[in-house]
Amino acid sequence: MTPQQFRKIALSLPDVMESEHMGHPDFRVGGKIVASLGSPSDEWGMIKLQLEQQEAFCDGNPDAFKPCNGAWGRQGYTNVKLAMVKTAVVRSALQFAIEHRVNSQSQKEKRVGRTEVVRQKKENKPPRKPSAKSNEFDDSEAVTSLLQKLDHPMKGAIERVRKAILKSDRRITEGIKWNAPSFYCHGWFATFHLKAKEGIVLVLHHGAKVRKESSLKNTIRDPAKLLTWASADRATIIFHSDSDSKAKQPALKSIVEQWVQFQIDTFQQ
Repeated sequence: MTPQQFRKIALSLPDVMESEHMGHPDFRVGGKIVASLGSPSDEWGMIKLQLEQQEAFCDGNPDAFKPCNGAWGRQGYTNVKLAMVKTAVVRSALQFAIEHRVNSQSQKEKRVGRTEVVRQKKENKPPRKPSAKSNEFDDSEAVTSLLQKLDHPMKGAIERVRKAILKSDRRITEGIKWNAPSFYCHGWFATFHLKAKEGIVLVLHHGAKVRKESSLKNTIRDPAKLLTWASADRATIIFHSDSDSKAKQPALKSIVEQWVQFQIDTFQQ
């Protein structure tokens, strides 16, 4: 992987803007750095991960990932040796970094909202009544609305994959999570990455946090080799074209059925 490929992947992801810090290009979400290039040298990149994610990526790809030196590394800042890492792995790591930043920003906004309610009570002003909405994990209307507005050359394939996932198990629901159509069964387990440069990408996971001890990777049977594993509990499937999405449906259905059963078995223990 080259620095230009790293930059291209970062800028293809939602809400990412390029900036600069200490003479090095960096990539930000909501004004906060999630990745950078050129430190400690041009052959390295950096991705800000949670500590569990950092440990999982370093264990799974020791030649490519290592914690940054000192206190930075202990805060999740992780160096990536570009020549030693695959594109799909970098994309997955960047998605986790962005996901954590978006969630942190959302939590901060909620705290600000609670502070406003307290202030209004002190001033004897009734708080604004929140608008009614369905549970986010069972909101097909929101998904349909988002897809209707979506300008994407593979919209038909997206709908085909969406329907195939929902038909795989009647217990699966859908909603908008991380600003993208996502699927839920005893927890979020799959999310579309709609801004991929090549086709569409379905990210399969086992919750927001990486579980390096998970047995999921060794549980899923994938004879068609659809899955590209980023860690022990998350992988991606790429659909390159409309015809590719049709051809992969039987294998996709099998993978989703197995993934959902693992979700149920895990969270009901």
